[in-house]
Amino acid sequence: MRVLITGSSGFIGRSVCGQLSQTDIIIRALLRPCRRYDVYPYADEIVYGELPYSLPSNIMDDIDTVIHLACPTKGQNEAEANSTTVEGTSVLLDLFKAHKCKGSFIFVSSQSSKKSATSAYGKTKYLAEDLVRNAGIPYVILRPGLVIGGNNTGLFIRIVNIVKKLPFLPLPNHGDAIVQPIDVNTLSLAVERCLSLPKQRNYELNLGDPDGITFGEMMRIVSLYFSGKEKMEISFPITPIKYFVKCLNALHISFPISIDNLKGFENVEKMQTYDSLKTLGISLPPVETVIKDSISSRFVTVDGLKTLNILLIGAGKIGIVHALDLKMREGINLCGIVDRNKNARSMYKSMGIETVYEKDIDVAIKRLHPDGIIIATPVTTHFEIAKKCIEAGIPVLLEKPVALTLPFLQEFAALARRYGNIPFHAGYMAAQYPHLDTLKNILADGTMGKILGFRALALQSHIMSSKPVSWEMMMKTSGGGVLLNYAGHLIAIIRRLFDNPNGVISRAWTRYSTEVEDAAEVVMQYDGFQGRVFASWSIEGYEAPIQKLIIDFEYGKVLFDNSCLVQYRDNKLVESLSVADYERSVHFNVASDYTGAGFSREHMNFARSIYNRESNVEYDAKNKQHMPSRFPVSLQEAISCEETIHHIYASMSDDELPVNRYSAADDLDDQIDDIINDKQLNWMTYHRSVK
Repeated sequence: MRVLITGSSGFIGRSVCGQLSQTDIIIRALLRPCRRYDVYPYADEIVYGELPYSLPSNIMDDIDTVIHLACPTKGQNEAEANSTTVEGTSVLLDLFKAHKCKGSFIFVSSQSSKKSATSAYGKTKYLAEDLVRNAGIPYVILRPGLVIGGNNTGLFIRIVNIVKKLPFLPLPNHGDAIVQPIDVNTLSLAVERCLSLPKQRNYELNLGDPDGITFGEMMRIVSLYFSGKEKMEISFPITPIKYFVKCLNALHISFPISIDNLKGFENVEKMQTYDSLKTLGISLPPVETVIKDSISSRFVTVDGLKTLNILLIGAGKIGIVHALDLKMREGINLCGIVDRNKNARSMYKSMGIETVYEKDIDVAIKRLHPDGIIIATPVTTHFEIAKKCIEAGIPVLLEKPVALTLPFLQEFAALARRYGNIPFHAGYMAAQYPHLDTLKNILADGTMGKILGFRALALQSHIMSSKPVSWEMMMKTSGGGVLLNYAGHLIAIIRRLFDNPNGVISRAWTRYSTEVEDAAEVVMQYDGFQGRVFASWSIEGYEAPIQKLIIDFEYGKVLFDNSCLVQYRDNKLVESLSVADYERSVHFNVASDYTGAGFSREHMNFARSIYNRESNVEYDAKNKQHMPSRFPVSLQEAISCEETIHHIYASMSDDELPVNRYSAADDLDDQIDDIINDKQLNWMTYHRSVK
């Protein structure tokens, strides 16, 4: 079944997308063009447009069912509400009929919907219902009561915030209005079950607590939860408050409760919900439990699922990038940072990162109860910290490289097998660049002809002096040089595009280090072609590091780097894309000219795996449907990548490497040769310890 969901980025819409993503249903989400985020990974397809008349022509192609949620919910005037809710519904119904959709039109209305409604929201919902009834198509109309829980951006959370702040309980009209709450996740389940209802009849279903409680009782439950004691209650007539709010609106001063909300209190009527809940096979817990669960949970923001509390261990340079991205990442809360450095807190605070700081990992885990942990500490500490976290049952994202030596990689592999039900990712974020998906599609469709070969560069001005000796220059703390600690990202990309090579041969040089390589060249052999990789972190002019891949095809070539992709065919430019073209799949990009998109996708993939407990999601380079940006780098994939790097180390030779030259890459070959022939580079033969 293919379903179009309008209002997919809203409070209820995200929850519905999350609910349906657990089924085989294909979700097409309609988003307004101004939205800078999407509902990925819960939407399979995204179309951009705006009701009523700015819709793409393909919006209803192959659609079976429409779930219509879009409507203005606060601060709207009647003209705005009429445009989106009434005219928008009319347009969708016409498209539904024109495309002869086979399923039902599911319209999520409201308890406020009635002919006598005085609010713009209630009036337009009623008019839209009437359009649905008279459209001559199978339909389901749902009327939920007060929707609570989920991302807590609606009326309920605004009421909660008022109760928390005021020393008294404000009760409009004595608080006698009946409230029939329903949790947003339960509402989403109801929407899913509507998809299975027989099409021989139409349905109008009321959803909410069958008995309900008064608004005053709900306020008391909220107040007691936060303060533990009863507050003084003040009743007031609604009419003067409506006038007061109207004056504030005229002055462009926001108020938590809108005039429409107040009008709703005046006209609310109790719904009969028992039969509707029975039709859908849904039972509700006691209303007090629903309210307390909503305000006590950490359910906030993304896709109707709880906000993830992520703990960062390690406040070094890479930790800063993680922290900045997490701070802006919708649906994720940086709940704490663990580091023994006393200066870390002031440095992070100066960057606007306010959170809890701890020196001890055990204390942080016990105090903060994180949903996931990012480990950004030196590689020598990785195993013990990761073991502690995974044994506590907490998903882990571990910075690369995973381990110093092959024996330690084997220890990690044993850990992964033992705790295979817990998400365990590694920080090869470059393998998750969004524009890698486009490159994978180019490789998969075959229109560029056979692959002739590729050239890859990883260049950085990092180790530029023999003194002081940094940790990267010492074998006992780094495990290797530029290949393991920098070019690993490039090798991870190559493995995702071409899989493991059939064979490798390599050589290395030092420039400033004495224990590890500052430059290396690798020839990778594949069936029918070979690739040449050159890496150096001791080269002038690359303060901003670069990873570049040039693939030569029978009919053209593709250039790929940190932030862009360019495709040539028959010596003509076919396509030129930058990371900015993928903003909607990234949401927030902390470093759009370098690696920020990779971190964004890495965090989003980590979050999705925690939500869905996807512990064994493995990317398959041979599967044409597997898009790199949509798959985390699992611990097992990282182990395989680092085994490849150690195999490269073992293959090192002092001999000239065989290079299959072809005209398309001559300039690049010459540039690499110039670097290799630099007299400051020294041949390096490896005698690697496996202790």
